[in-house]
Amino acid sequence: VSDILARSKLTPPKRISLTQKDMATVKHHWSLIQKWKFTFEESDDKTLLLTGLASVCGRVASVNDFMEFVKELGHFTGGETKPAFVKNVLASNACRYAIMFGDSLTHETCVELISSLSKCEFCFICAHGRPSVIPLIDMNKDVKQSSTIEARAHKDDTKVRDGNLDSAPNVLSDADLMEMTHL
Repeated sequence: VSDILARSKLTPPKRISLTQKDMATVKHHWSLIQKWKFTFEESDDKTLLLTGLASVCGRVASVNDFMEFVKELGHFTGGETKPAFVKNVLASNACRYAIMFGDSLTHETCVELISSLSKCEFCFICAHGRPSVIPLIDMNKDVKQSSTIEARAHKDDTKVRDGNLDSAPNVLSDADLMEMTHL
Protein backbone atom coordinates (compact mmCIF):
# COMPACT_ATOMS: atom_id res chain seq x y z
CA VAL A 1 0.00 0.00 0.00
CA SER A 2 2.86 2.42 0.74
CA ASP A 3 3.74 2.96 -2.94
CA ILE A 4 0.08 3.62 -3.83
CA LEU A 5 -1.06 5.57 -0.76
CA ALA A 6 0.59 8.83 0.28
CA ARG A 7 -0.14 11.91 2.36
CA SER A 8 -0.70 15.26 0.71
CA LYS A 9 -0.15 18.30 2.93
CA LEU A 10 -3.15 20.61 3.07
CA THR A 11 -1.93 24.21 2.75
CA PRO A 12 -3.40 26.11 4.43
CA PRO A 13 -4.91 23.66 6.91
CA LYS A 14 -8.72 23.52 6.89
CA ARG A 15 -10.73 24.11 10.07
CA ILE A 16 -13.69 21.71 10.24
CA SER A 17 -16.61 21.88 12.64
CA LEU A 18 -17.94 18.47 13.63
CA THR A 19 -20.99 17.24 15.43
CA GLN A 20 -20.42 15.69 18.83
CA LYS A 21 -21.03 12.24 17.30
CA ASP A 22 -18.52 12.84 14.47
CA MET A 23 -15.88 14.09 16.94
CA ALA A 24 -16.40 10.96 19.06
CA THR A 25 -16.00 8.87 15.89
CA VAL A 26 -12.73 10.63 15.02
CA LYS A 27 -11.37 10.07 18.52
CA HIS A 28 -12.42 6.41 18.53
CA HIS A 29 -10.94 5.69 15.06
CA TRP A 30 -7.97 8.08 15.32
CA SER A 31 -5.33 5.51 14.35
CA LEU A 32 -7.36 4.08 11.45
CA ILE A 33 -7.94 7.57 10.03
CA GLN A 34 -4.21 8.29 10.37
CA LYS A 35 -3.40 4.95 8.70
CA TRP A 36 -5.30 6.16 5.61
CA LYS A 37 -3.04 9.27 5.57
CA PHE A 38 -5.55 11.84 6.79
CA THR A 39 -3.81 14.09 9.35
CA PHE A 40 -5.40 16.56 11.72
CA GLU A 41 -5.17 18.24 15.08
CA GLU A 42 -7.98 18.67 17.57
CA SER A 43 -8.63 22.40 18.07
CA ASP A 44 -11.40 22.11 20.62
CA ASP A 45 -14.20 19.69 21.49
CA LYS A 46 -16.04 20.31 18.17
CA THR A 47 -13.32 21.47 15.75
CA LEU A 48 -10.51 19.76 13.86
CA LEU A 49 -7.68 21.36 11.96
CA LEU A 50 -7.25 19.12 8.89
CA THR A 51 -3.56 19.26 7.91
CA GLY A 52 -3.22 16.43 5.39
CA LEU A 53 -5.30 14.42 2.94
CA ALA A 54 -4.88 10.96 1.48
CA SER A 55 -3.43 10.69 -2.00
CA VAL A 56 -4.06 7.47 -3.93
CA CYS A 57 -2.26 6.81 -7.22
CA GLY A 58 -1.60 10.55 -7.47
CA ARG A 59 -5.23 11.60 -6.90
CA VAL A 60 -5.75 13.67 -3.74
CA ALA A 61 -8.82 13.25 -1.57
CA SER A 62 -10.99 16.25 -0.76
CA VAL A 63 -12.23 17.57 2.58
CA ASN A 64 -15.60 16.04 1.64
CA ASP A 65 -13.90 12.64 1.19
CA PHE A 66 -12.52 12.98 4.73
CA MET A 67 -15.97 13.86 6.10
CA GLU A 68 -17.55 10.95 4.20
CA PHE A 69 -15.02 8.59 5.78
CA VAL A 70 -15.78 9.93 9.26
CA LYS A 71 -19.53 9.44 8.64
CA GLU A 72 -18.88 5.90 7.37
CA LEU A 73 -16.79 5.09 10.45
CA GLY A 74 -19.67 6.32 12.62
CA HIS A 75 -21.71 3.34 11.35
CA PHE A 76 -18.78 0.92 11.38
CA THR A 77 -18.77 -1.85 13.95
CA GLY A 78 -15.42 -3.62 13.66
CA GLY A 79 -12.46 -4.81 11.65
CA GLU A 80 -10.96 -2.42 9.15
CA THR A 81 -12.48 -0.45 6.31
CA LYS A 82 -11.21 1.66 3.43
CA PRO A 83 -12.39 5.19 2.71
CA ALA A 84 -14.82 5.30 -0.25
CA PHE A 85 -12.36 7.62 -2.02
CA VAL A 86 -9.62 4.96 -1.87
CA LYS A 87 -11.98 2.22 -3.08
CA ASN A 88 -13.15 4.35 -6.00
CA VAL A 89 -9.65 5.28 -7.17
CA LEU A 90 -8.39 1.70 -6.89
CA ALA A 91 -11.47 0.34 -8.69
CA SER A 92 -11.08 2.88 -11.46
CA ASN A 93 -7.39 2.06 -11.93
CA ALA A 94 -8.04 -1.68 -11.76
CA CYS A 95 -10.43 -1.56 -14.71
CA ARG A 96 -8.51 1.05 -16.69
CA TYR A 97 -5.34 -1.01 -16.75
CA ALA A 98 -6.98 -4.44 -16.97
CA ILE A 99 -6.24 -6.91 -19.71
CA MET A 100 -8.83 -6.44 -22.45
CA PHE A 101 -10.24 -8.75 -25.11
CA GLY A 102 -7.80 -8.96 -27.99
CA ASP A 103 -4.70 -8.22 -25.88
CA SER A 104 -1.84 -10.50 -26.79
CA LEU A 105 -0.32 -12.37 -23.83
CA THR A 106 2.71 -14.61 -23.58
CA HIS A 107 2.35 -18.11 -22.19
CA GLU A 108 4.39 -17.04 -19.15
CA THR A 109 2.05 -14.10 -18.48
CA CYS A 110 -0.98 -16.39 -18.76
CA VAL A 111 0.51 -18.82 -16.24
CA GLU A 112 1.27 -15.95 -13.83
CA LEU A 113 -2.27 -14.58 -14.20
CA ILE A 114 -3.93 -17.92 -13.56
CA SER A 115 -1.71 -18.43 -10.52
CA SER A 116 -2.60 -14.96 -9.18
CA LEU A 117 -6.31 -15.48 -9.91
CA SER A 118 -6.30 -18.73 -7.96
CA LYS A 119 -5.38 -16.70 -4.86
CA CYS A 120 -8.18 -14.13 -5.32
CA GLU A 121 -11.36 -14.33 -3.30
CA PHE A 122 -13.54 -12.81 -6.06
CA CYS A 123 -11.57 -13.53 -9.21
CA PHE A 124 -14.56 -13.45 -11.60
CA ILE A 125 -15.78 -9.92 -10.86
CA CYS A 126 -14.11 -6.60 -11.54
CA ALA A 127 -13.31 -4.06 -8.84
CA HIS A 128 -16.70 -2.40 -9.52
CA GLY A 129 -18.52 -5.68 -8.87
CA ARG A 130 -19.34 -6.47 -12.49
CA PRO A 131 -18.83 -9.98 -13.88
CA SER A 132 -15.55 -10.20 -15.79
CA VAL A 133 -15.84 -13.75 -17.11
CA ILE A 134 -18.57 -15.24 -19.21
CA PRO A 135 -19.03 -18.98 -19.72
CA LEU A 136 -18.53 -20.14 -23.29
CA ILE A 137 -19.66 -23.70 -22.77
CA ASP A 138 -21.65 -25.55 -20.14
CA MET A 139 -19.93 -28.86 -19.49
CA ASN A 140 -23.22 -30.29 -18.17
CA LYS A 141 -25.08 -29.62 -21.44
CA ASP A 142 -25.71 -32.14 -24.16
CA VAL A 143 -22.52 -32.28 -26.28
CA LYS A 144 -24.47 -31.91 -29.56
CA GLN A 145 -26.23 -28.74 -28.34
CA SER A 146 -22.95 -27.23 -27.09
CA SER A 147 -21.22 -28.04 -30.39
CA THR A 148 -23.93 -26.17 -32.30
CA ILE A 149 -23.44 -23.06 -30.17
CA GLU A 150 -19.64 -23.28 -30.47
CA ALA A 151 -19.88 -23.69 -34.28
CA ARG A 152 -22.16 -20.63 -34.52
CA ALA A 153 -19.76 -18.61 -32.33
CA HIS A 154 -16.76 -19.70 -34.43
CA LYS A 155 -18.57 -18.80 -37.69
CA ASP A 156 -19.44 -15.33 -36.35
CA ASP A 157 -15.91 -14.81 -35.02
CA THR A 158 -14.49 -15.70 -38.46
CA LYS A 159 -16.72 -13.07 -40.07
CA VAL A 160 -15.41 -10.45 -37.66
CA ARG A 161 -11.76 -11.42 -38.29
CA ASP A 162 -12.33 -11.34 -42.08
CA GLY A 163 -13.67 -7.78 -41.77
CA ASN A 164 -17.23 -8.73 -42.71
CA LEU A 165 -18.72 -6.78 -39.80
CA ASP A 166 -22.07 -6.05 -41.47
CA SER A 167 -23.12 -9.68 -41.51
CA ALA A 168 -21.45 -10.62 -38.24
CA PRO A 169 -23.84 -10.58 -35.29
CA ASN A 170 -22.63 -10.61 -31.72
CA VAL A 171 -20.44 -13.65 -31.21
CA LEU A 172 -23.12 -15.24 -29.05
CA SER A 173 -26.73 -14.15 -28.88
CA ASP A 174 -28.44 -13.45 -25.58
CA ALA A 175 -30.43 -16.66 -26.09
CA ASP A 176 -27.18 -18.62 -26.49
CA LEU A 177 -25.74 -17.11 -23.32
CA MET A 178 -28.91 -17.79 -21.34
CA GLU A 179 -29.00 -21.34 -22.70
CA MET A 180 -25.39 -21.93 -21.64
CA THR A 181 -25.74 -20.43 -18.19
CA HIS A 182 -29.20 -21.88 -17.41
CA LEU A 183 -30.61 -18.40 -16.60
